[in-house]
Amino acid sequence: MCMRRTLSMPVLVLAIVFATLVSGPSARAQMSLASEATTHEAAPSSPQIWVLPAQGPPGTLVLVQGTGFDPLTEIGIDFDSTQVASTSTDKNGAFGNGVVTATGATFTDLQVLGNAVPGQHTITAWEPRGQKSAEKSFLVQTDWPQFGFDVGHTGFNRYENVVNNTNVQNLVLDWTFATGAPVYGDPAVVGGVVYFTSNNYPDAGLFALNATTGALLWKNTNGTGTRTPPTVVNGVVYIGQEQPNGGVYAFNAATGEPLWQYTSMNGAGGAVIADGVLYVGANENLVALNANTGKFLWSFGNNEAVQTPAIANGVLYFNSIVFVYPDTYINTLYALDISSRKLLWQHVWTGGGALINPPVVVDNAVYFHSYAFDATNGRVLWNSYFDSIPAVAGGTVYVGSGNSVEALDVNTGTELWSYATGNAVSSSPAVADGVMYIESEDGNLYAFDTASYQTLLWQCKISNGLASAATVANGLVYIGSQDGNLYAFHLPNMEKAAQGSPAILNKK
Repeated sequence: MCMRRTLSMPVLVLAIVFATLVSGPSARAQMSLASEATTHEAAPSSPQIWVLPAQGPPGTLVLVQGTGFDPLTEIGIDFDSTQVASTSTDKNGAFGNGVVTATGATFTDLQVLGNAVPGQHTITAWEPRGQKSAEKSFLVQTDWPQFGFDVGHTGFNRYENVVNNTNVQNLVLDWTFATGAPVYGDPAVVGGVVYFTSNNYPDAGLFALNATTGALLWKNTNGTGTRTPPTVVNGVVYIGQEQPNGGVYAFNAATGEPLWQYTSMNGAGGAVIADGVLYVGANENLVALNANTGKFLWSFGNNEAVQTPAIANGVLYFNSIVFVYPDTYINTLYALDISSRKLLWQHVWTGGGALINPPVVVDNAVYFHSYAFDATNGRVLWNSYFDSIPAVAGGTVYVGSGNSVEALDVNTGTELWSYATGNAVSSSPAVADGVMYIESEDGNLYAFDTASYQTLLWQCKISNGLASAATVANGLVYIGSQDGNLYAFHLPNMEKAAQGSPAILNKK
């Protein structure tokens, strides 16, 4: 049995100017000289450093610059207590001024350690032969920003490094949050906040909770509930809305303030974003909108109910459904080049039911409706039977099939192992740090070892009807239920960080 408690409702921007933005070497040289003069005049008496970005997942490439150090001296750069880079200062005691010169960029870079756990860390620049040093904080986060983790819907959080196959059996229920309506949409976790949707007006809509404590930050009912999971990008939350107020809505992620809405469509599904463009499926076609303003850009389709698209290598993959009276459905999987809007290939199914799951795209393969296709030309690679949206990680395709969880070989579709649960398995799996999570309609959330075939590591009875897929981020596991609750699990040895920040491992 899982125990639980219940809750009620002056930074300097690095001037990295790429060569495409400057017309020639002379202009770049002038820019470099101007910057060096400014740096020299403004150099502080004590050392300072700046980092860009100031937060990100393990492995993030960080640009560093500093001033106020001794001239022409060596500089070591540490991430926490580990040296990860070195450089030297110029005659003004500065390094990494970030200016593009005729010979290239002069910024200093480092890579965040791959095993850095979520929470605040320190980047330090220091003189091995002197006394001067300076430091800045860097926030490590292993966020899950949208359905399926990424725009390909792989279901694999490649950054998560807290809950793994050696400690997942210690997960306990940390908190629950009651919405008053079923929670169907998979949660998104970004910047210490968990965003999710629930169905049925008036008690439902879009919610934002402190991801560590479960405290309500804001909610927006917007006139109706929704089953669509949110997408959170660049401080904005996007959701698709069904009837009666169908369309796409954008909210300020920090405050919940409505930013824009596009309702010139008959219902909307999940959204994906690439290069400032939001792509969403609607009941008539695929729609492309400006992600900042909601302005209509273009559409594709003709009275086809388009499901949530996926993106890989500049191509949109999406399926559409056409109902043919009295009881026939035509389902079509499309591959559409984004830049030219040219149809690259399509695959059509006639007869049977409506195929509502979105495609998954990984390593030049598209997984949809029990098929694996070559993403380039649509050639069928293999065919197997499964009900759920797959997750793909480490050479394995994880699916729900009937009342079982199955693992398939990514190259052949051959079954590697299966595990029978007490009821249907139709939700999408989630994979993170050697663990595959999946729910069953028997009310259990299961965790399997991805390195050991058919090894069940942990399960927890939550309710009689789970609704969403699991989300794994920053050392917590979240899942929604038809009983109207969002559930959050954590490890008992986790220390809670400050409100609004991810949880971190207790290193004591």
